[in-house]
Amino acid sequence: MKNSNNKKQVENDKQNASIPNSITDFSNNEPKLKKYKDKIPIVNVENYLNDNFNIRMNEISHDIEYKRIDENEYKILNINDLSVELIKAEVTRNDRDLKILLSSSFVTKYNPLRDYFESLPPFDPNGEDYIKKLASYIKTDDDKWFLTQFRKMFVRVIRNVYHKGFNKQMFVLTGTQDDGKTSFVRFLMPPELNNGYFKEGIEVESKEGDINVCRNMIINIEELAEFERKYTNRIKALLSSDYVKKRLVFGQKDIPLRRIASFFGTTNESDFLKDVTGSVRFLVFSIKKIKHDRGGENGYSKNIDINQVWSQAYHLYKNGFDGGLTPAELEKSELRNKSYSEIIGLYEVLIKHLKPSIRSNPNSIFMQFHEIMNYIIRESDAPYHIRINENELKRALIYNKFEKVQKRTEVTDKHGKKINQPRQGYYVIKISEKKDI
Repeated sequence: MKNSNNKKQVENDKQNASIPNSITDFSNNEPKLKKYKDKIPIVNVENYLNDNFNIRMNEISHDIEYKRIDENEYKILNINDLSVELIKAEVTRNDRDLKILLSSSFVTKYNPLRDYFESLPPFDPNGEDYIKKLASYIKTDDDKWFLTQFRKMFVRVIRNVYHKGFNKQMFVLTGTQDDGKTSFVRFLMPPELNNGYFKEGIEVESKEGDINVCRNMIINIEELAEFERKYTNRIKALLSSDYVKKRLVFGQKDIPLRRIASFFGTTNESDFLKDVTGSVRFLVFSIKKIKHDRGGENGYSKNIDINQVWSQAYHLYKNGFDGGLTPAELEKSELRNKSYSEIIGLYEVLIKHLKPSIRSNPNSIFMQFHEIMNYIIRESDAPYHIRINENELKRALIYNKFEKVQKRTEVTDKHGKKINQPRQGYYVIKISEKKDI
């Protein structure tokens, strides 16, 4: 009987010795075996985690990451693997207490984007202007304007990361095919952040697109012309959004998450804007040349340290540099954007023949929408009338400040009775009119 008990004890010892091994990730480094017999189960779990792991939550991706005490690199936590380890170590019988801890303040938080900016070597304001140096490798239709907005763009990106407002403007580069526009945008992202916080394109027909504006510092949309034609309203909504709602890991309900993404776009088409109303959301620059030297010694990639550029931008941000566009700059941007609109002919032909007015002006006449449309078609020479459609004309009226009003007009109903009927339309003045021959 005694030998049987000894044999059973040996088997138990062997079984206990194997407890720390886990199914997958946790099998490489076995934690110290320790008995956790506290009367409160959640304390047992907490003590075990503190003794064996460092656990943190990424505030950008909202992933929970871990590393063992004797390891250097963090990995994304697989809660099932950790639950198995806790159960095998006789720390707990289920994963309930573990889930409670992981969704509590027990888990420290970190922000990899802010950590990056705050760890950069300090910028010397009396030293070289790195932003200007980088901009010098880009030749545009207006280099002075480009440098001003390029500098402000960097600061707006950082303001987004720190939730100090949000970046309403998309920074757009237009030019010829294969001139290096996309590669240049990619270069702006610091290498150590490039894998997790830079995204090419965005999903516009799923919730994943909303989530990505909270997970990426820069989102670059290639072939912006095609994207803008298909998703005009969607892209404007993304640029105007400050928050999205998402349920976090182990969360019970959706919570608002701040957008951190700044948008860039590249296109080979010069008339990519579908709608110039609200076009101030797009800062557009015509690229004449990018000095990339195909990655050679004379190109920007060999002569610019992008970390120094971001260090300067962070210095500007910390010292109160706004980064926002002034009213005069917004007006200039809107004026410039007219040359990038594919329907600008309609906007121009409208104000060529009509101008907005008010009811009290004796020279004004009242015209309903369909009357204006027919008038524009009749008065315009081809090809303008071919491109007119109702939605474009409505936008043109709004853009050119034609005010929609209501007027009561006497009409005869089907019974021959005269009634006052409200009609919606616009008070306008005809600038020119063709005479019937």
